[in-house]
Amino acid sequence: MSSRRSVVKAACALLLCAGGWWQGASCAPLYPAKPITVVLPVGAGNGSDLVTRLLAQRLSTQMGQAVVVDNRPGAGGVSAIKYAANANPNGYTLVIVGSLNALSQSLYKTPPYDVLRDLVPVSDIARTDLAILAAKGSKFAGFKDFIRAARERPGRLTLGVTLLGTTGHLMAELIKARENLDVSIVPFKTSSNLLSALINGDVDVGFDLVAPTLGQLRAGQLRALAVGSTTRSASLPDVPTLKELGFQSYEIASTMQIAAPSGTPAPIIERLNREIQIALSQPDLQRQLREQGFTASGGTPDQARQNLAGEVAKWRSIIRTTRIEQQ
Repeated sequence: MSSRRSVVKAACALLLCAGGWWQGASCAPLYPAKPITVVLPVGAGNGSDLVTRLLAQRLSTQMGQAVVVDNRPGAGGVSAIKYAANANPNGYTLVIVGSLNALSQSLYKTPPYDVLRDLVPVSDIARTDLAILAAKGSKFAGFKDFIRAARERPGRLTLGVTLLGTTGHLMAELIKARENLDVSIVPFKTSSNLLSALINGDVDVGFDLVAPTLGQLRAGQLRALAVGSTTRSASLPDVPTLKELGFQSYEIASTMQIAAPSGTPAPIIERLNREIQIALSQPDLQRQLREQGFTASGGTPDQARQNLAGEVAKWRSIIRTTRIEQQ
């Protein structure tokens, strides 16, 4: 009888190993046993893509298996998130989620997914703050000058944003509501369109993420009047926060996390998290991220889940405060 039990135990262990999630000493090397795919809800070449590829390269080296980035842009990221959420929860399909997904969940009356139900966060990886921008030759030396002018000339000044329903747009709406400003919000299709309009003087100030604006800031074509976070941006250490300028506390940034389909076994989540922390702790990777306008994050899966839940709650509150109509 004992020999039969031994055979059964051995068979069960083999099945668990074959499933790719058992992390016992006898079969820990089986994960990862093949390439890992990281689904990215945006196209190639932007800041999020660069961050994801930098991290994927490190993880490939550390884990001995290729980590491949699969760009799936379009539909506001909905199709990419749904694809990843429906994937086999075996650790071989991961997805990048963040502030925009948390925002979308509150912006839609019937959200197409629930990031906290359909996905399990693995780790925070990076963030890029939101900056308030003006042209180099702008008459506004600081953000207080813009606020003062907006109150003196109601209905005359403009705020440029990249698309409606984005972090920059909601930040503009929030400041407009909190400061009781009569200004016009002008949406542009891309960051490039917005930045060109600022440089040409077509709008007075703009709200955009630090990452896509660094080139123009470094070239001296634009100036950052403030950042919309509670601490200064690592990429723009000389630019004050709104809190420093005496405004209400804001914490508006674009965060990035790696998540897995709900149901992914805890040992796999823990292994991935350990590898990500090792990668993000490297000074050269931190420097590379900073050069792209991002700050490396990190932390445990529990912290990542708490942060994602906090993002969902924050954007829900902002949407209510600004009275933006749900879609």
